[in-house]
Amino acid sequence: MSITWNKISKERKERMELAFEQLHLVDLMVDQQLNAIDAADERPVGFQDLYSAAVQPEVAINGRIADALENNPKLRRDFETLLQQTGIAWFPVAAAAETATLDERDEASFLIRIRPSKANEDQVYVLVRLKEPSAVQPHAIIALPPEGAPIKKTLPVAVDSMFQLLMQRDEPLVRAIQDRRSKLSLQ
Repeated sequence: MSITWNKISKERKERMELAFEQLHLVDLMVDQQLNAIDAADERPVGFQDLYSAAVQPEVAINGRIADALENNPKLRRDFETLLQQTGIAWFPVAAAAETATLDERDEASFLIRIRPSKANEDQVYVLVRLKEPSAVQPHAIIALPPEGAPIKKTLPVAVDSMFQLLMQRDEPLVRAIQDRRSKLSLQ
């Protein structure tokens, strides 16, 4: 030990030792919590995870849920069925009459349109219109592109029966809406 340590009073040494022990315990608890979080991320995706991703607007489709839906065809089919059963509106694969991209998707109660922004050519408006103002209002749009993970976007508050999203033209959700092979759900 150094001479400085030897000059410290016994009481102060005991307080310092106690403080170091407490800091060490905090470090151990933090490590234990981080290990628990890592272990939770390793558990398989189950029905509750899919249901939460489908119906709860605050639950994002990312990380392990996105990976599982992208890489497990059965889980993806189950998720699609869940979206059909719980959704307010379902937009199936569009007819393959043309090869061009779609700027409009139509369903009994809703119309989804993509319109260019006049202010910025790299941006578009995604407009979701309620055809019947008394219809139940969705809180999110979920796209199931033919390849890749599903995409979920929370909808803003509707103004005059219209939800309006300003997005970059190349965002995955915009590309999915325009791809006739994609399926869409309003939740």
